[in-house]
Amino acid sequence: MKKIWRVENRMEFKITEKQLPAIKFNFEEVKNKLSEKLCDYKKLVVTEETLKFCKSEQKHLAGLRREVDTYRKDVKKELSKPLDEFESKCKEIVSLISETESKLKEGINYYDDLKKEENKKFAESEINRLKTELELPQELLWQVQLKKEYCNLTAKKKDVTKDITIQILSIKDANAKYLIDKQEIFDYIEKRNVEVKQKVDPKRYESLIESEGIECLKQIESDFNNIVQYEKELEEKSKIEVEQAKIRAEKEIEETKKKAEIETQREIEKAKIEIEKKVEDIKKESGAVKVEINEKTIQYKIQVEGTYNQLVALKEFMNKNNIKFEATKI
Repeated sequence: MKKIWRVENRMEFKITEKQLPAIKFNFEEVKNKLSEKLCDYKKLVVTEETLKFCKSEQKHLAGLRREVDTYRKDVKKELSKPLDEFESKCKEIVSLISETESKLKEGINYYDDLKKEENKKFAESEINRLKTELELPQELLWQVQLKKEYCNLTAKKKDVTKDITIQILSIKDANAKYLIDKQEIFDYIEKRNVEVKQKVDPKRYESLIESEGIECLKQIESDFNNIVQYEKELEEKSKIEVEQAKIRAEKEIEETKKKAEIETQREIEKAKIEIEKKVEDIKKESGAVKVEINEKTIQYKIQVEGTYNQLVALKEFMNKNNIKFEATKI
């Protein structure tokens, strides 16, 4: 490759002429005179009588302030011209360098990207190879990571292979421990399930086992204790409710029985009244208003219809009054 002239890393700038801005003006003189004059203004008091004069003086001070500030800006602008020109020239030089640098950088990035892609393909190939050689289970393949540093320009193949190997072995060790912990925890859950009616599905704890390992037994034990306590309280509550229901049922039966007895007694009394009325009606129809002891007996055939209790009451009444009767069931 043809050797080209190389720009020195440290370029030597030579300032052929430099004059630092030094501005001198009658600052003290102006300041002293102004301070003396402003003392008079400080003595002014705004009142209704002095309002017009104070407004006039305030406008005068504002004009003076703007005049000084405008003078400052104009002087600064004039003195900044050499600095602005110097900055513009430096930026022009930087632009020349950046333009040339960008073309070189574009080509370098192209070949750097090719190298990174090559390193990436190598890493992917090593991951696939080592997965098979180290017999990583199918369900764990997704855990192997293609790390960003595998694709770096400075990545070395032997280091990439070593790191991938460590990754896979770590995954296998972690999985082996997970399976042991999982079996121990599942056995514990199966044992505790005997104590409760509400059975616990061990699969609900799989994600917790993955994140905490055997340590999650504390949480599982706490969950089971809560279930046992809940079921105990529920059983006690159920017993109380059953006992209360039994008491209520017995009370209702007793009340129903009393109501039935009262209702039966009412029916009997009612039947007695009706029978007595019918007997009186029969006596009136037969002309026997008053029955003497030696009165001639008369036979009537009467067909009676009523409830069982009414007929029992009728029988008692007829027996009580020495009325002979013969009952024939229809």
